[in-house]
Amino acid sequence: MSIAPAKCLRCPNGPPYRTGRADALFPTLVAALVVLSRIPFLSAGYGVDFDAWRVAGAARTIATTHVYTAARFPGNPVHEVICALLFPGGHIALNAATALLSGIAAAFFALSVRVLGSKDYVLAGLALAFTPGVFISSTATMDYVWALAFTMGSLYFILIGRPLLAGLMLGGAIGCRLTSGAMLIPLGIMLGGRERTAGSSSVCRFVLGASLVAAVAFTPVVLRYGWGFLRFFEDGRPAVVETIRTATEGVWGRVGFIALVAATFSLVFSRWRQPGVTSIPPAQGRGAVAAWLTAIGIYAVAFFRLPVEAGYLIPVVPFVILLFGGLARRPVFIVVCIALLVSPFVSITRTGLGAGPVLLDRESRLARMGFVNRVLATGSILPGRNLVVVGGWLPQIQETLLSQAPEDSRVTVTYPTLSPEPSWGDPGATVWQAGHTTRYVLRVDEAQLDGYLDRNFHIYYLPGQTEQTLRANGLDLKAIGARPLLDDQPAA
Repeated sequence: MSIAPAKCLRCPNGPPYRTGRADALFPTLVAALVVLSRIPFLSAGYGVDFDAWRVAGAARTIATTHVYTAARFPGNPVHEVICALLFPGGHIALNAATALLSGIAAAFFALSVRVLGSKDYVLAGLALAFTPGVFISSTATMDYVWALAFTMGSLYFILIGRPLLAGLMLGGAIGCRLTSGAMLIPLGIMLGGRERTAGSSSVCRFVLGASLVAAVAFTPVVLRYGWGFLRFFEDGRPAVVETIRTATEGVWGRVGFIALVAATFSLVFSRWRQPGVTSIPPAQGRGAVAAWLTAIGIYAVAFFRLPVEAGYLIPVVPFVILLFGGLARRPVFIVVCIALLVSPFVSITRTGLGAGPVLLDRESRLARMGFVNRVLATGSILPGRNLVVVGGWLPQIQETLLSQAPEDSRVTVTYPTLSPEPSWGDPGATVWQAGHTTRYVLRVDEAQLDGYLDRNFHIYYLPGQTEQTLRANGLDLKAIGARPLLDDQPAA
């Protein structure tokens, strides 16, 4: 990667920072190593997150109808459209694209840390990519790492004095995840602090570039759904303990989080810390540390507003690494990075060392695929007409059915109708075979249930769906004689 000379953040009025062939070699190797490390984990379906299977459904629809369809509001058009182009390659192709983006994110971050004057830029780039939350997301068909890659590109171009390119890259991040727009604030702070005299014009170019790309990216979303796409669905909040676990171990892994806590104590209580021993030199330019803290604060607040998935905190990972690189002593920073490299594969349990989050995630993905196969196998032998309430399993059941439909059956899949109104329509998947029919639905209300019973459907449900249906629609499935399709619980 070769970039034209540009002023460096550490010395805005000094000599230009130059990158050449040698400077690009190590970040390129970082990217290659990151991508290679993902290969063993790409084959276990689209991911453990049901949203990954929703993305696959949207990609299938776009690819076959050539009409933009959002996997979920507010839409992630850059990610969804590219996935549609790659969809003929199945989950391997879509997961591999995410893995490639994780390598690009790591390379851009390594380059950024190098521009900041650190000798540990390769280690920092690998630490970002191997942080468990990032690693897991980079092996699935999710948009978190796509947005991260564009954001890291934006960070790099800011540091080398290319505000328009930085804005274009951030616009790409917004096209992958609308929440990436919040990065305008911390990255704008960094850019404004970099050029004290020309900061205003640079920030304007940065914002203009991001706005233009984001506007183009979301044009098909607005044309399809109008401005009603600016919404999200909240289906309950997890318990406080689960929220804390998601924000700590879910992102950093147990080994990584323990290292971060120890490093924080070292930073706070060390009385003999001397200036000049940090991995990133202290002369960062005005506002850099404030920008890093701002980024962390914005996404932490957003996460605790809707603390559902660890992926929501992926944007804070590079800035936490930068913060420790700029404030902690260099040996402490190196230990933190090494812990993050180990954390995906190893965890600390009550009995010693155990399998890390990435290995457990693969086991869970395989177990879920096996569970869905059992559901479909059982559904295929039910006599007569049958309705199975499957809840959040529906996207995975839909895609599995379409890819594995028996030759002697006819399969119809109805995806959720995303409209400006907060309604999911009547999504489902139906299999017609000789002598019997089985339909799988997200959930059912009283009116829909009466219609199925009037047509002599037998009602079944998957584990947990009686509680979900009662909470969402006030309908007790057991009271109307519904039966469990399987007796055992799916793997978590």
